[in-house]
Amino acid sequence: MANAGTAILDFGSFPGSDSATVAVSDTNILGTSNCGAWIDGVATSNNQADEIAMQPVNVVCSAPTLGVGFTITGTACQNGPYIGQFQVRWAWS
Repeated sequence: MANAGTAILDFGSFPGSDSATVAVSDTNILGTSNCGAWIDGVATSNNQADEIAMQPVNVVCSAPTLGVGFTITGTACQNGPYIGQFQVRWAWS
C-alpha cells in the first residue's frame, strides 16, 4: 500500500494521559483524501502485546490538509489514563 505507514501514540509516563496525538506528514495527500488509522497490536518499547490488547484505544483521524498530512488522536476507552506507547497503522486514499 503506497499511502500507508506506522506511527506511535505516546500517552506518556506515569501518571499518563487519557489521550495522545501524532502528526502524519505526507506532501502527496489531498484535502479530499480519506484517512484511517487503527491500533497495531504489536509490543512497543514499554507495552507488551497483551497489555495493548487489554487497553482499548479509540483512534480517529483529523481531516487531511492538502500537501501537509493529518493528525491521529487516540483516546483511552476504559480505566484511563493510559501510560506508554501504542503503535498505530495508518492509510489514506
